[in-house]
Amino acid sequence: MPRTSKQLWLPILLFAVIAVGVSVAYQRYRAGDIQMAEAQQAFKAERFDLAEAAYARATQVAPNNAEAWYWLGISRRNQGLVATAADALSKATELDDSHTVWWIACAETLQWSKRFAEAEKAWQRALDQLKPKDGQLKPKDGRMIEIQINMARSIASQGEIDRAQKLLEDLLAVQDDPQIRSVLAELLAGAGRFEESANQYRKALQQ
Repeated sequence: MPRTSKQLWLPILLFAVIAVGVSVAYQRYRAGDIQMAEAQQAFKAERFDLAEAAYARATQVAPNNAEAWYWLGISRRNQGLVATAADALSKATELDDSHTVWWIACAETLQWSKRFAEAEKAWQRALDQLKPKDGQLKPKDGRMIEIQINMARSIASQGEIDRAQKLLEDLLAVQDDPQIRSVLAELLAGAGRFEESANQYRKALQQ
């Protein structure tokens, strides 16, 4: 039975729609690549304002490009725009939570932005990725210790000095380090607990 003209045009129309969709998707993909390349060149030249603009365009073209969001955040941070940098870095870790370095950058920037509760959670995510399978902190594991010191600062900045103190005392039980004692002394002094603070400073100086 011969096909009607309507039956013949339907698959042609369907093919045309698919072809247009593929073409648009490819053009968007290429545009994102071009913006990322421009942004990387500007970043390497330390033109962070130009890098920021190009990374921002890349995120508009490809909103799920975690790498573009991360470098957008770093470009903003390098200009001192910590509030919007924290937003971009948070978006990057939301899209791809597998990079410890991203979590650390996000946590630092949130802390600088005084978003201490969010910073604490980001520090915890970084710590979870670094912890060995047995979950135990190893002596002289500098990066893990630094993360927990910063986490303690975020906790203390939320007014939870006792919880921050416990975290640092747990660290001291693993490694009696003058840096950890000095931070504990600093947090205790900030809470008006000057006698306890002085005691920690004395112990730090004796080491």
